[in-house]
Amino acid sequence: MKASLLALLALPLFASAAPVSVHWLDGAPPPAPDGVTWGVPWAKGELKATDPLALVGADGTAIPVQSWPLAFWPDGSVKWSGHAIAAQASLPASFQLAVGQPAAPTQALTVTDTADAITVDTGGFVARIGKRGPNVIESFTTAAGAVAREGHLVAQTQTGGAATEFVSDITSATVERSGPVHAVIKVTGRHLATTGNRAVLPFTVRLSFFAGSPAVRVTHSFVYDLDPQQDALRGIGLTFAVPFREQLQNRHVRLAGETDAGMWAQPVRMLPGFRTQAGPEVVQLYPQHLAGQRVPNVADLEPRTRDALQTMPIWADAKLTQLSPNGWSIAKRTTSAASWLHVNDGRRSRGLALVGDCSGALAVGVKDFWQKAPRSIEITGGASPAADLRVWFWSPEAPAMDLRRYDEIPHGLAINYEDWKPGWGTPLGIANTQDLTLWVLNGVPRNETLVGMSRVAAEPSLLVCPPEHYHAQHAFGYWSLPDRSTPTLRWIEDQVQGFVDFYHGQVEERSWYGFWDFGDIMHNYDFERHEWRYDVGGWAWANTELMPDMLLWYSFLRTGRADLYRFAAAMTRHTSEVDAYHIGPFAPLGSRHNVNHWGDGAKQPRASHAGLKRAFYFLSGGDGRVGDLLREQLDADLTYEYLQQFNASHYVPDADGRPVLDARKNPRFPNAPSAVPAPRPEEFTARRTAAQREPFTRFGLEWMCYAANWTTEWERGGDPRWRAEIESAMRAMARNVDADGKFQGRYFDMIFGGPENMWEMEPMYDIPEFWRAWVATSEAVGRAVQGNEMTGPRMLAYAANRKGDAALGRMAWEKLIGPAGVLPPLPQPKRYAAPSVVRPVTDPAFLGASVGWQLHGVASVQWALNAIETLELARAYLPEWEKPSGE
Repeated sequence: MKASLLALLALPLFASAAPVSVHWLDGAPPPAPDGVTWGVPWAKGELKATDPLALVGADGTAIPVQSWPLAFWPDGSVKWSGHAIAAQASLPASFQLAVGQPAAPTQALTVTDTADAITVDTGGFVARIGKRGPNVIESFTTAAGAVAREGHLVAQTQTGGAATEFVSDITSATVERSGPVHAVIKVTGRHLATTGNRAVLPFTVRLSFFAGSPAVRVTHSFVYDLDPQQDALRGIGLTFAVPFREQLQNRHVRLAGETDAGMWAQPVRMLPGFRTQAGPEVVQLYPQHLAGQRVPNVADLEPRTRDALQTMPIWADAKLTQLSPNGWSIAKRTTSAASWLHVNDGRRSRGLALVGDCSGALAVGVKDFWQKAPRSIEITGGASPAADLRVWFWSPEAPAMDLRRYDEIPHGLAINYEDWKPGWGTPLGIANTQDLTLWVLNGVPRNETLVGMSRVAAEPSLLVCPPEHYHAQHAFGYWSLPDRSTPTLRWIEDQVQGFVDFYHGQVEERSWYGFWDFGDIMHNYDFERHEWRYDVGGWAWANTELMPDMLLWYSFLRTGRADLYRFAAAMTRHTSEVDAYHIGPFAPLGSRHNVNHWGDGAKQPRASHAGLKRAFYFLSGGDGRVGDLLREQLDADLTYEYLQQFNASHYVPDADGRPVLDARKNPRFPNAPSAVPAPRPEEFTARRTAAQREPFTRFGLEWMCYAANWTTEWERGGDPRWRAEIESAMRAMARNVDADGKFQGRYFDMIFGGPENMWEMEPMYDIPEFWRAWVATSEAVGRAVQGNEMTGPRMLAYAANRKGDAALGRMAWEKLIGPAGVLPPLPQPKRYAAPSVVRPVTDPAFLGASVGWQLHGVASVQWALNAIETLELARAYLPEWEKPSGE
């Protein structure tokens, strides 16, 4: 459908919102059908919640779009809007989003919600989602009949010598979003044993549908609630029955091979086109047969062809396994009583599979298939009335999950930087999320189309705004656009970009992959071993320490780079799921950095607050799972209020390796409470409830985390009481300032996203006395800290910006770089090879040596964050700083 671009973009007289440009993250539309959601920020007062929004392609095509508010400004105007379209390869590369009536889809998507099921009609197929029992997806049906049935979750555990099978048991199914273009259905439940009544592993599945599109986006999350000392989780996944309508020669299996190659294609019963003696009909039909096109039924074949076909084996089963990040294998067999026949091996598969016939097929593609190994996809029953398509998020062909802590004794803070407490290093309550795409098809697509589908599943499509738009809206606070117009600016940008690119490259070089690890980075480095300290207490996985999440999101926002978006998104998926608790005594807090993501005894709001998740949520158009996790954080204060009485309870091993309480005071925190024995989690006593929450009157690290949580809930349209509570706390805190008009605060309070959270809150709360105290606090903290305390530059830059104080601005740059007129040489990573390392590696060049910063990974994260933010807040004072000394 075409429409005049000028006519469609003509704004009503009352509207003030200017059109916003959006484009594909990868520069081009998806190579296969996909559904896309994304978010757009707006200035305060610019867009009303009632304003309709239209999407027009650069070629003038009006695109059917569905829009909804994601967040609101205090005046009720839209702060972030979410949008959805059905995407395909024929769409243009860029669009304009503007106030106006959106184009309608050819056939609107409809949702019917009854007592028994939810039915979604996309116009191309009908999905029936169950509300009770095992089947999350009862059926996918096209005009030709059912394409898939009985879609349910599966799990396997091993307890001693006894194996137990589990299937999903639904507790609720609800419509989260419904409109003419897009619908989201949320299904929750637990895995129920097929024998007995044991229910474990709570799950949430979201199904996203798009008008006219065969694609269904699926997000699957589960919470780990097993005892790792007793239960071994051997496998967890999703299975479908895929009914056949065609004879064996018209049934097909497809599996994705290498990421830069194509598909393995297998008819269930293959015409012997390789053998000319089978007759000319076979030779003629062979190419279209291998391509998945229909060939005649057996009765319609020439007798010679029919006889030849009957001699061919029936390959009923096939599987693709990716048991490590660097090895996949394809195998097939005739029956379950026969051996598997090896087909081929490779390094990395995109993880796409299809089974079906020429009348209908189901395809599935798993995001991060090789990155989150061990995974597998298995197809069985190709000779039966229906095949079984089973997607294993953790493959039972791999060793079972072992989530026990790496050691059961403490190793101490002083040397190993580890905060051990008895029983606190537990995985009970952590979670994991998988993203996948299903396609409900009317036949078997060409291999070229399937390769495109595998790319879409591996790297889902996204529309984004130009960096300049995010910057103009101050999306997620204060950060700068890249500027290399002067020697000093080039020096800063080279360091920031070089460091971010180095960490990005380390994921591959150090193989930071795996089901429970992918998305995280390491904290500190051992230069003598040429190895990250993966095995040293609190120096191993970063677990959000010093905000690498924020650095990656700012790096994407300012550059628009697709690789950085995916790096940041993978980190958010990981840190918000694996590094935090979702049920149990530590929920909803995060775990401090450790060898195991959940292994440290420090459970803290600074590792799980909303500021770490906001960018992913809003840029994705309101990812439902992240939305759940944002809401989880609302009562973080109640859990931490109870746990913090044990903050000083550090343990060390005695001569026999037994844990003993370390009663020594940390000289950095002389006023910290004395150590008391920490109880095991099962010995915890009752904590305060939400109804018993006391008002906050003092500023600090934790309150900045809680305020971000509560602000996010309020602005998303949640309970407005959070606004009142925050404003009341702000006024109380403003009355509790010291003689210099500042809050009680120290540099340590500011290195866990505090300034960034405050800067996002600033335009949301009109409490002048609070913000005056915040400026004074920023100046005082910035003046006091040394380089290795990591917060000085941006705090000073903010104070300089608000006060117009050039001296503070110059001080910010001096704390970031050093004396004016001197640019230290850029640090250079060093390459090492055999015999010192198992494969060639690159030693890092950490940032900030010129001003005495701590030389480890997450301190360099802070240096880069300071640079990006100081450039925005104190750019006006840099030209003077750049002059050589003595001018």
